[in-house]
Amino acid sequence: MKGISSATQSDSAPKIVSAKRTSAPPRQPNGTFLSNRDPRQQPGPRRNRPFGPLAPPEDEPTRLAAVLGHRNALLEAGRVLLRALVDMSALIDTGHDARLRDLLLEEVRVFERLCVRANIRVDHRIGARYCLCTALDEAAMRELAARGDASGSAAWASDALTQRIGEDNQGGSKVYALTLRLLDDAADHWPLLELIYRIFSLGFEGRYPHGRTFSAHDRVRERIYNAIAAHLPTVPNALSPHAATIESARPRACFEMPVWLSAAVLSAALCALYVYCRIESGAQADDVQRQLSNIARTAPYSAIDPPQGDPAR
Repeated sequence: MKGISSATQSDSAPKIVSAKRTSAPPRQPNGTFLSNRDPRQQPGPRRNRPFGPLAPPEDEPTRLAAVLGHRNALLEAGRVLLRALVDMSALIDTGHDARLRDLLLEEVRVFERLCVRANIRVDHRIGARYCLCTALDEAAMRELAARGDASGSAAWASDALTQRIGEDNQGGSKVYALTLRLLDDAADHWPLLELIYRIFSLGFEGRYPHGRTFSAHDRVRERIYNAIAAHLPTVPNALSPHAATIESARPRACFEMPVWLSAAVLSAALCALYVYCRIESGAQADDVQRQLSNIARTAPYSAIDPPQGDPAR
């Protein structure tokens, strides 16, 4: 595709520019983002923390099998670089910028080899490589600038990943231009568009930084999502359909009574209780009335009124 090649200034095999290395990286590095350790858990300030030995890398045959079995081979091939974009804050925190660039550049080479062996389109491979390197450069320089390390940010800009792969440093504008060109034929370029959508979602801003309002970055990102939505996996309607419960099933009751029958029985019981109380109170009232009548017969005169005298007297 001519559009992608013109946007990245490259149409042939990638030309890797050599660079000075302060320390030799492993032959197949994967960075600390592939290890089981979280580099953010290591204490110590920047520039004083050892980079530490890297975990054993994930071999390329295993990664190639995952790429070939994925619905979007290009996205799976760039998985490690996308994870590096997420972990850039922790990776920069180690203070070994030169070695980190070497590790990322080596992973870019691994990405290219995986794309070639998986028969991924050349234009998609070149466009994805350019977008990934641009996003990694921006994340690293933004993180260094946020820490107040202006010299480190300038040093990274002078030896950026995009320059090492033989490209320019105008990715902040060209990534958007490339994206808009791909959207004209989204059905043919949806794998690369999905990768760019992930890059946009992981913090890439380019020439359109995030603002308080709905910016151009957000509008382009929304257009990408609408274009690739048909190729994304469907979301299950159920919430956590694969969640396992630890509660054991309760045994089913031998006899179950419907709600209406329970209400009828309760109403009948209340009516019977009311009738019983009414009869009992009536019987007690009759008993009290008989006692009062007996008292009236045995005491005909009141204790307050004195008996009347004999009129003869």
